[in-house]
Parts: sequence; structure tokens; C-alpha cells
Amino acid sequence: MNIEIILNELNITSFLSYENIIGGRDSSVWKVKVSDEDSYALRLIPKHRHQQFKEEKMIIQLAEENGIPVPKVHFVKKIEDYSLMLMDWVAGKTIFNELYEYPENAREIGIQFGKVQAAIHMISLPKTGESGSEEWLSPKTSEENEILDLISTHGSKNENVLLHLDYHPLNVLTDGEKITAVIDWNNASRGDYRFDLARTLSILRIEATKPGTPFENSPSVIEEFEKGWLEGYGEIRKINIEPLSLYNAWAGIRMKRDLSENLLETDRLRIQQWISYWLEKKK
Repeated sequence: MNIEIILNELNITSFLSYENIIGGRDSSVWKVKVSDEDSYALRLIPKHRHQQFKEEKMIIQLAEENGIPVPKVHFVKKIEDYSLMLMDWVAGKTIFNELYEYPENAREIGIQFGKVQAAIHMISLPKTGESGSEEWLSPKTSEENEILDLISTHGSKNENVLLHLDYHPLNVLTDGEKITAVIDWNNASRGDYRFDLARTLSILRIEATKPGTPFENSPSVIEEFEKGWLEGYGEIRKINIEPLSLYNAWAGIRMKRDLSENLLETDRLRIQQWISYWLEKKK
């Protein structure tokens, strides 16, 4: 991949620098600095996944129209073997880094985090006729089918609200005073808000303090952040959050599939213990 050729195709011929921020087997993110003050985020995926970027752009624009802080998307297009999304580079650091640097502010940071997620859940997401908008919630294993059947039996609301489904401290940016952007909308779907809350909770409880993470020996930081998150969420939506037990079990089952390629045995056991706990709690 020659990034300068791609930039030239995008008519970005004047830039100060570019660097690969995230790179994987089939996707990457580049930071392109065009002036001392301004930079772009250039995201690339294989062109056969172009529909993914088209839907993500629509959802990001919907979020922006409803007051959610998101990066501005300039366009999505195909060039050579890639689908590209050009966005503004948003100032700020991840909430994860903010918690690490200022653990004493965990509760206040959590309140901001919760308020923004609640605002997302107040956005109605209409059916588009495209399969991708709900693909992340679609079951692909018998275990997922079983838990979704249980959820349906116990009265899932089947709301048509916007769900981020990867809303966690690495995907929310802050300048230390406010949330500056919610990023990575690839999993976004429509449905019951409890799927999104359970997904966030499972990441905080299973991933954020596991061995090897910065908060392994200071779980109280994540605990305070979690309290603030639920407090902030309640301030905006002013609802009694309905039981999450089955949704929490679903989140563990879905996490197991999500991480299957790189799942260590110790991590698999942690996830399984989470699933078993919430299934037992439901009985």
C-alpha cells in the first residue's frame, strides 16, 4: 500500500506528515497532518467491505445530528483495492488514558461517559433495509441462539434505539473536561438499550482489570468509574434500568466469539465464569 498515492487520489497533495496509527491484517488507520492545527484520520478496509463504511457513515452522521460528539466524516469512497473513510482527527485522549493519569477523577469521568451513552440511546434508528445495521447482534452459534431465545421469552423490548455496542473507555475521547468524541461505530445496531449496557459492563468487569492491564492492582478506579457511568446514564434517561442478568450473560457469550481467535485459556475461564454467574442469578 502506497499511502502517498492514495492521498493524491483524494486530492490531499499538501501535507506535513502521515503515520500509521492502527494496522491489522485487513484494516488500518492513518493520521495525516495537513497543518500545525489540523489532521485527518484516514481509515482503510478491503473494498469488498465498502457497505460497512457506507452504513457507518450514515450512523455517525445521525449521531452528530442528535448532538453526540463524533468525528466529522468527509467522505467514503473506493480506491484501488480499498474502501476509504476520511474523517477529522479529534483532539483528546482515550478515557482509558485519562483514568490512568487522573484516577482520582474516575467518578466524574464516568458520569460524563454515562451521559453520552444515554444520549445515544435516545436516538431512534430506523430500519434501512440493509442487513449490516443489525449484523453484530445476529447470532452465529447455538449458545447465542439459546440466550437470545431466553431474552425474547422474558420480554425483550425490541426497541429501535441506536446501540454503539463497543462503548468502552478506549472508544471514547476526552479533553479532561468533556467528551470530545465517540469513535469506532463499526458494531452499531438497533435494538434494546440493555444489549449496549451489558456489553459495556462486561468489558469493564472482564477486560479492564484482568491480569496485565494497568488497573489490575487498582480495581477501585474502575469501580468508581462504573458508579459514575450508571449515575450519569440515569441523569439523562431518568429510567429504572431493567434487569440485565440475561443481557450480561449474552454479552459474555458474544465476547467469547468476538475474541475467539486470540483468547487465552485464562481469559476464556474468566468469561465463562461471568456467563455462569449471570445465568445462575437469573434463576
